[in-house]
Amino acid sequence: MRDVKGHVWNHKRVHRIYCELELNLRIKPRRRLKRDKPEELAVPEAPNLVWSMDFMADRLADGRQVRLLNVLDDFNREGLGIEVDSSLPAERVVRSLNQIIEWRGKPLAIRVDNGPEYVSSTLMNWAEKQGIALTYIQPGKPQQNAYVERHNRTVRREWPDLYIFETIEEVQQIATEWLWTYNNERPNMGIGGLTPAMKLKMAAQSLRPSPAKTGRSTVTMPIDGFFIGHAIREMVWATCAGQQLESIPEDEDACIGGAPKHERGEKTGEASV
Repeated sequence: MRDVKGHVWNHKRVHRIYCELELNLRIKPRRRLKRDKPEELAVPEAPNLVWSMDFMADRLADGRQVRLLNVLDDFNREGLGIEVDSSLPAERVVRSLNQIIEWRGKPLAIRVDNGPEYVSSTLMNWAEKQGIALTYIQPGKPQQNAYVERHNRTVRREWPDLYIFETIEEVQQIATEWLWTYNNERPNMGIGGLTPAMKLKMAAQSLRPSPAKTGRSTVTMPIDGFFIGHAIREMVWATCAGQQLESIPEDEDACIGGAPKHERGEKTGEASV
């Protein structure tokens, strides 16, 4: 550059000034996270064993950014929640997970990528306190979290790409309505053409003891919505722990696949489990 510009400065003078301006300091390269390769992706044997979560991004009509947090149960591909806002820091992620755990129960593990919200001390301390393992995928390999990535594509194609949203509240309303339809009415080819609610109901039936062994009559439970009730949750956890469930409380408000319809102003349809 000195010769091209035609300057007569000695190269030693250029180097001295270069060092005095501290331009010779080494630029520290960005540290790359190194993760061990996680276990091969497999379908869990029961609900609430492994969840997956990931972020999506979109924009409103005025150009403001919108972020979506999708939480999925890997067992039956059930969408547990879609949180929408302009910003979703780690504190919001923790709050959303706490709200889901209130009605769903805690998972054993949550699979995530290496985004700043997931590697933050806020989420890691929360998971340690809750006894939940955070399973990180390797950087640059989203296929290791394929279930929620496939869910993201379904979300993207079925409503964000079809609408121009004016407000965040409008996005949240559409997301909530779509999630109920996805869990209860939309067949999912990844689980054999069943809906997530149907697969959850089938799992509950296969795990509950027969009336002949327990001496109890068959309990009828509503099968609509995307909530799993206390009785089914206890049954699943007892089975996963290798314990034998001797009886099932009949007075539990157990629901499969969504909020009870009486909360939505509709008639509740019941079926024997």
